[in-house]
Amino acid sequence: MFKLVQVIFAALLCAGNAAAQTGATAYPERPVKIVMPFPPGGPTDTIARLIADQLRLSLKQPFIVENKAGAGGNIGLGEAAKAPRDGYTLAIITATTSAINPNLYPNLPYDPDKDFVPIAIFAKVAYALVTRPGVAANNLAELVALMKSQPGTLNGGYASTASQVANDLFMKAAGVKFVSVPYKGDANVHTALMSGEVDLYFTVSQQAGSLISAGKLKGIAIASAQRTPIMPNVPTFAEAGMPGFFDLTAWFGLVTNAGVPGEVVARLNQEINRIVSAPEFAARLAQFGFFPFITTPQEAADLVRNDRVRWGRAVRESGATVQ
Repeated sequence: MFKLVQVIFAALLCAGNAAAQTGATAYPERPVKIVMPFPPGGPTDTIARLIADQLRLSLKQPFIVENKAGAGGNIGLGEAAKAPRDGYTLAIITATTSAINPNLYPNLPYDPDKDFVPIAIFAKVAYALVTRPGVAANNLAELVALMKSQPGTLNGGYASTASQVANDLFMKAAGVKFVSVPYKGDANVHTALMSGEVDLYFTVSQQAGSLISAGKLKGIAIASAQRTPIMPNVPTFAEAGMPGFFDLTAWFGLVTNAGVPGEVVARLNQEINRIVSAPEFAARLAQFGFFPFITTPQEAADLVRNDRVRWGRAVRESGATVQ
């Protein structure tokens, strides 16, 4: 009798595994929504649509990007956290939503660890400090000297908690003070820069490179270990004379709701890694200043947690608060 039970249990286990594999293979059987927690037109929106288009081609179902912007990404992820746990709602995450906001907001409408399971971190990009053309400084040393000689005459825009923290870190590192002005999106800050509403901005936008080349913005410094291909003539902060400035490398990832079958998460991870490994896609990313990044779901989860600790120190050091 015991052997018979063992045989029946083994058969049921095999059947369950086969069903799970069949379910993963069949996924997706209908359109998938990708919640994009920032406005259209910015760098995060660009990369969300690039990856959604490639997933549509490879998995033969629409991957529909829905912009749910507001509160530094909190509104969109708050809505995504309430979605059914079936793998048909995904969400874009960034260092802002999952590393910085938990250190800034006392009451987030989502728990980045309990509500979501990471699928992959698939791209990175460096923040660059840019100014409007009319600012009488052509490099970092001149900008700092100008701000010290004329305190209070310049101001800086920001469109996310990351760029807000960057402003505060820069003020502390350079020993200067300026007013930080909030905007709804990256494109809005660029417009404000060119119209003279604000004077400087930490941006990750693909638009910045072309605007610098066209003389519509000045590139001052890159906040990472190396220069970026879309601004090859803009030095790093270390090269510009401020070694040790915080590494403001941003990353972009995809999550789904906690409780979604692991087979679905694994399949999406496999597809995303295959997509970003393709030379054509990497070249496409490079056009926008991004570079591809490959992780397992566990590596993605570890990166998010480690960066939350790193950004937590930066938030405390900068003294940034939610306005």
